[in-house]
Amino acid sequence: MVGAAARRGAPASTASLVREESASKPVKRSREVSEGKKQERRLAYWLIAPAVILMLAVTAYPIIYAFWLSLNKSSLSAPGEREFTWFSNYGTVLSSNYWWTAFFVTVGITVVSVVIEFVLGMAVALVMHRTIFGRGVIRTVVLIPYGIVTVAAAFSWYYAWTPGTGYLANLLPDGSAPLTQQWPSLAIIVLAEVWKTTPFMALLLLAGLALVPDELLKAAEVDGAGAWTRLRRIIIPMMKPAILVALLFRTLDAFRIFDNIYVLTAGNNNTYSVSMLGYDNLFKAFNLGVGSAISILIFVCVAIIAFIFIKGFGTAAPGSDNEGR
Repeated sequence: MVGAAARRGAPASTASLVREESASKPVKRSREVSEGKKQERRLAYWLIAPAVILMLAVTAYPIIYAFWLSLNKSSLSAPGEREFTWFSNYGTVLSSNYWWTAFFVTVGITVVSVVIEFVLGMAVALVMHRTIFGRGVIRTVVLIPYGIVTVAAAFSWYYAWTPGTGYLANLLPDGSAPLTQQWPSLAIIVLAEVWKTTPFMALLLLAGLALVPDELLKAAEVDGAGAWTRLRRIIIPMMKPAILVALLFRTLDAFRIFDNIYVLTAGNNNTYSVSMLGYDNLFKAFNLGVGSAISILIFVCVAIIAFIFIKGFGTAAPGSDNEGR
């Protein structure tokens, strides 16, 4: 009986050992995978280190020096007279109606222009992606506006809408030229931005379309998914990395808008941007303290925008975890 019991117990112990070994294998594999990810991450850090060091060497000094100037009451008209005032320049800027008007104008131009550019850029990218004949010619023609220098493009819009002499402004009733009022002026500025940079958005989104397998789209079409469903459920989710890059680059660029406004309105009709406000304080009023404070505030705004985009779209990057890393 004892022998029989022992013989009956042997398979049970063997089975428990097998279960323990099989249970330990996933743990070992997960550890190996995590170690592999850590090694890849270390390698990535080492590869980007030279570029990061060079970028910091080029950009860190101007930022630090601008921050130092923002803590002083300093003017180019009296270079020998400098007084350390801590954060009083920031208080002057943030309590000024000029700053907040320019800030909200800048935010409005940024949001409206980027949204329009994204919609148009996606449409253009889809057309270019599906084009069979003359693809190179079509892409070249689409990219022509982006290849024009921004100041030159802005002057073309200025000469079209200048009150009294513009060939498009003359088609409108007297006194209704758009560059004489705030909202029409902002509309022309947004239109100039959209015309100039939609090709850039389309180019980045076109690269993202290459991430979408044609076989997947064909399978979805066979299953009865319409064009809108394929766009919403397949194309856009798989294009998230490209969409992140396109929206981030354009938002940062649009927030720092200067040349279009400078050429079209010179800030008149309450169309000042924050960059123009900083320029006027630095190079027209020669107020280094206030101008530098505005520059640092612009830098902080740009950093916040970049942080929001990266955190919001972090999981869109291929191979990233739930925290976007």
